[in-house]
Parts: sequence; C-alpha cells; structure tokens
Amino acid sequence: MNFVSVEFFVLAAIVLALLPLLAHRNQNIVILIASYVFYGWWNWRYLPLIIIISLIDYYCAFAIDSTKIERRRKLYLAIGLCANIGILAYFKYTDFLIDTVNVVAGTHWPLLHILLPIGVSFHTFQSMSYTIDVYRRKILPIRNPLDYQLFVTFFPQLVAGPIERATQLLPQVLTHRKTTQYDVADGLALILRGYFKKVVIADNLAPIVDAVYASGSSRTGLAVVFATYAFALQIYCDFSGYTDIARGVARLMGFRLMENFKQPYFATNPSDFWRRWHISLSTWLRDYLYIPLGGNRHGELRTYVALSLTMLIGGIWHGASWTFVLWGAYHGLALVIYRAFFRNRQRLPTWAKPIAIVAFFQFTCFGWMLFRAQTFENFSSLFASLVSSQGWTQAHPYNVSLLAACAVAVFVIDIWHEKRLRLPIPFWLKPAAFTLTCIAILLWAPENVSSFIYFQF
Repeated sequence: MNFVSVEFFVLAAIVLALLPLLAHRNQNIVILIASYVFYGWWNWRYLPLIIIISLIDYYCAFAIDSTKIERRRKLYLAIGLCANIGILAYFKYTDFLIDTVNVVAGTHWPLLHILLPIGVSFHTFQSMSYTIDVYRRKILPIRNPLDYQLFVTFFPQLVAGPIERATQLLPQVLTHRKTTQYDVADGLALILRGYFKKVVIADNLAPIVDAVYASGSSRTGLAVVFATYAFALQIYCDFSGYTDIARGVARLMGFRLMENFKQPYFATNPSDFWRRWHISLSTWLRDYLYIPLGGNRHGELRTYVALSLTMLIGGIWHGASWTFVLWGAYHGLALVIYRAFFRNRQRLPTWAKPIAIVAFFQFTCFGWMLFRAQTFENFSSLFASLVSSQGWTQAHPYNVSLLAACAVAVFVIDIWHEKRLRLPIPFWLKPAAFTLTCIAILLWAPENVSSFIYFQF
C-alpha cells in the first residue's frame, strides 16, 4: 500500500471519518490499528518485527530513567541502540558485506537475498532518537506502550519520513488534538501539491532517467546530462511529494509533521544544501552523530573528520552499495572544503547569488549520478559517455520540452513557497491554482505510477 493506491485512499478516508466521533484515547487506538494495517499490507510477516523493536526501545528507555548509576544507564542505552542497529544491519547490509568479502577475498559465499523491510531505515532512526533523548534527559519515558507504538508506526510518515523527534511528535500523541478549518485547508493543499509533484513531474520524468541509466544502454553525453537533470527533478519531486502528502494527511488528523525540504535547489553551497534537503535526516545526523563525534568543539582537524564520517554514514544509510558510499564521501569532502576555504567569506552580493545557485546545482547533479547509478560499473559507463568527445548529438525534442516544463513547474512551486519571496496575492489566485493542479493531475498522470524512490531505503 502506498499513497497513490486505492487502498490508501480507503484507509485514510475511514480513519478521517472515525476520528471526529471518538475521544482522544480511542483516536490513538484507531490510528495505531490503521498504521499496523498500512505496514502489514506490504508484508504482514514483518509487522511483529517493528512491534518487537519498539517494545525493546520502550523498556530500555524506562530502564535508563529508573537508575542513576551511569554505567547501567549506558548499558541500557547500548542494548536499545544495538537492537536497532543490529536489525538495520542484518536486513540492509548482510548481502552487501557478503558480496564485498567475495570480491575482495575471492570467496564464493552465497547471498541470502534478504527482503528489506519497508522503511526500516526511517523507523529505526526515529526509535533510536527517543532512547538517546531519554538518556540525555531531554524527555521523560512515555508511560503507555500503545502511545509509543503510535509514535514509531504513525502511518503517514512510517516508511519514508520525515524522521520525527520524540520531543516534537510525542506531545501531539499524548494531548488532545483539534483539527481546524485552517488545518483542513492546509492539509488538502499539501496533499494536492504532493500528488502533483509525484505523478505529474516525477513519474513523467522516470522513463527518461530509466532509459539512459539502464545498464548496457547506448547513450550519448548529452543524453546523460539531460537524464541527470531529469533525475535531479525526479528525486526531489518524488521525495518532497511524499513528504507533502504525509504532512497533509497528518494535518487532517490534527498532527503537524516537520518540514523536510526548503527549496534545496536554491542552495549556494554544500552547507546550505543540507539545511534544505532531507532536513529530518541531516539534523538527525548532526545531533546524534556529528556532535557526539566532536562537532566543531575540538579543532578544525577533528571537525573535518567528524564531517567526513557523518556524511559517509549518511551515504551508507541510503543503501548497501558502493555508489552510495562514494556519494556520501563526495558530499563530506565538499563540506570539508567549504568549511576550510569559503565559510568565513562575506555574504554573496545579490548579483552573484543566481550564479552560485546554478553552479552548485551542477555539483549536486554530478552527485546524483553516483546516487542513481546502480553499480560503480554503471557510473563509470555514464561518466565515460559524459566526457567522450563523440556522440554529443541533440536530445529528443520531446525530452527537452518535458524537462523544461517540469523545471519551470518546480521553480514556480518553490518560488511560491519560498518565505522570503512571498507576496500578497489576489484572492482568486489560490483556488485557480488548485483547480489547475487538479486538472493537470487528471490529464498528465501516467498510467503506470511508480513506487516512491525512498521506499527502498
């Protein structure tokens, strides 16, 4: 079940119809049951896994809070972290490690072909943040295990985020929620925007990307450039579209989820980009990895090491492939270079900012080549096509016009929601925009809607 399926519409409609009729405690129970149905619809055999790991974190947090002996507190924290990391490592990285050993050592260990539980990277990070925050005494452990289960399995953001913090989401679970007319209006607007990004932009660009990035396909350098630009728009609209839908559905239920994207392709440097892209992950890595590794408190060399390790782990988090490892290292190196040579420079003059945005977008797109390539061999082939002096023929006019139309649409959407650029608008413009968006979805949604990209993580 995903956000573009009929089953999801039915499930969400049932939940939204029942919530106004129920008291707060029963509302939580209904949402929890819906979350189990949503997750179990994919593979019910993995449903006990998420319940068990949630109970481990629940009891570890209580154990941490119940003792003042620091050694015991660290032991209970370690148990919770090891349980989450162990689950994540087993399902996500076992075959990757076996394959790496086979290549390096020349062995022939068979792969286990383990089915990756959907959203495991997201809900394990969310659970770990709760246990760590209890250990740091930022929050008190939650009393009702069902409420904690709801925090972990809340279905709008269960399988692809945002990765919510207990300090932000748990109070909304525990207290009475009231959905106002403004919540309904904003929720519907978010959902509509998310579906437009997903089905009109991302899913129409997907065939262009797939054709060029497919292993063994013949490709020109210009085709690689266009496909990479298309993927930059595809992954942004696919992922931010999912987040918009998740935030919109949650808003209709009275929850407010964090904003996960803030116009990332307006970034002018690596640091600015990670303040705008996948914010729930970048801030998680900052608070629970970069700062514990030393952050910027122990000299520049320690800071560079912390930045590099943080982004390397962030790359590995995305997937069990050397291309993700290199992608993380690529962004880690960029952050180190920026901090070492550019961070203390004066702010860019107004005339230079558009140039910096365009230049950094090229840097980001080269990183997307690593991210999208399935293997290092595939990336090498793409790169060879890119730098070859032959084959720079004109791209298909339909591809060019489609890419241009999608780029303009993304630019308009981001300008509309860029806070610094918001201006008073005529009263009729919003309903007109909503109407046109609905028409666009009906006219240009492809017959075969692809799964959300970040479901694989």
